[in-house]
Amino acid sequence: YPGRHDKIAILADNCKIHATEAVLKYCERRDITWIMNIKHRPDFNGIEGVWGWTKKVYRERLDWFRANGIRWKQAEVISKILEEIP
Repeated sequence: YPGRHDKIAILADNCKIHATEAVLKYCERRDITWIMNIKHRPDFNGIEGVWGWTKKVYRERLDWFRANGIRWKQAEVISKILEEIP
């Protein structure tokens, strides 16, 4: 962010694609601090709660659609669920 003087940090989980050499070099060139979350502790990463809730609701709706013989478009269902995040 040109002109900003705030320090930027990224908190990432331990998924290998989040810490590729290219990503780490990019962060280093831009003086971005890279913080790896503690392994096997998704409770320290707030987005995990959002995805957990989204998957739960998606599965519930999927069961309802199937039970009622309704066809669905996966992307539309997920988009609607994300709009309902508490």
